[in-house]
Amino acid sequence: MTIDAVTLRGVGAVGAFGMFATIMAWFLTRVGEVTLSRQNYWAAAVICLVSSVIAIVIRVAEMRALLRMKKYGRTTDAIITKVKERYVSSPLLHWWVTTVKVSFEVSGCAIRAEYTESRTRARGEQEGQSILIVYDPKNLTFIRSFSDLSYRDRGKNVYGEIFLTVMYLPFISWVLVDFVRWARG
Repeated sequence: MTIDAVTLRGVGAVGAFGMFATIMAWFLTRVGEVTLSRQNYWAAAVICLVSSVIAIVIRVAEMRALLRMKKYGRTTDAIITKVKERYVSSPLLHWWVTTVKVSFEVSGCAIRAEYTESRTRARGEQEGQSILIVYDPKNLTFIRSFSDLSYRDRGKNVYGEIFLTVMYLPFISWVLVDFVRWARG
């Protein structure tokens, strides 16, 4: 079963929001600014657990897809059909998200797909321009720009991202244990 990138990002955003909310509640409780009822501590513990599982499953799926693409990915030229830049702003974070829609051919079949680059603006991509992409032969709509995949090879190593995900587990376990301890009284 393959999950398209849009669904993956949507579910990941829900998991990230749940994590952000529970970590904020944990921090405010830790510093003594907020006191919750026992039921709310249990609810926070459940939300923390569920959103952590979602975040980790999504992260593992992304890493597996990137590792597969690095191993089996094929390079081809694609024509950009649309470039959309969006500025995302929250009270704590601000960043750009660029979505690039492309069309390309594989074995005579026209494929339309898109990739999203978080925390970056368009790097000169324009509609009608030809760019180099890498696609997964088993899931033709899972693509990355060639430069993005090369960037991951150079500095933002996939194995480093896996390491950070694993290092996240002790911290979130601490948060979860605190919520359960507070719920028990």
